[in-house]
Amino acid sequence: MKGSETDNRVFENNFLERFSKTNAYFIIIAYIIISVGLLVYFSFKTDISIPFQITLFFSGLIFFSFIEYIVHRYLFHSNKSSDKRNFSYRLHHIHHDHPRDKKRLALPLPIGLVLASVLYFLFWLLLGNYTPFFFPGFIIGYALYLLIHYLIHTKHPPNNIFRILWRNHNIHHYKDDNKAYGVTSPFWDLIFKTTP
Repeated sequence: MKGSETDNRVFENNFLERFSKTNAYFIIIAYIIISVGLLVYFSFKTDISIPFQITLFFSGLIFFSFIEYIVHRYLFHSNKSSDKRNFSYRLHHIHHDHPRDKKRLALPLPIGLVLASVLYFLFWLLLGNYTPFFFPGFIIGYALYLLIHYLIHTKHPPNNIFRILWRNHNIHHYKDDNKAYGVTSPFWDLIFKTTP
């Protein structure tokens, strides 16, 4: 049965299979702690003004929403193979086959931390001393993405403005996966004309 948790095995190796699943709330909390820790630590070690630190933080947050859209559209949906050996399937399409699987709604922390370290280094090459304030905004953006995505797949839509996020993501999953790539915001879908 499509979407059941019993037929969503991706790896034949038991260790890799177990390692591919995670608790989304644990990951979200870990990223928030890391981001707040970086902000607090570096705010005492810099002469960058607090208003500029805040600007850098929100720039990172906004930049994450752009990267979320680009990665979802051009990396996750570049190859729609249903072959479980295919990297694209293991990375994202299993989620489309099993959207209610709570254990596959976040990247496992060890892989996420390696990726975050690489991104921090790249941001440092581009932004230098501004990175410790930009990067936490980016990571908080990711944590918000994980939280919103988890709630969309596990809770009923709220009766407020956030309902549109549920509507758009459900359209993406169940009607047209060439639309509504933005999970945390419909902004980039509007800009790139992929709004449902």
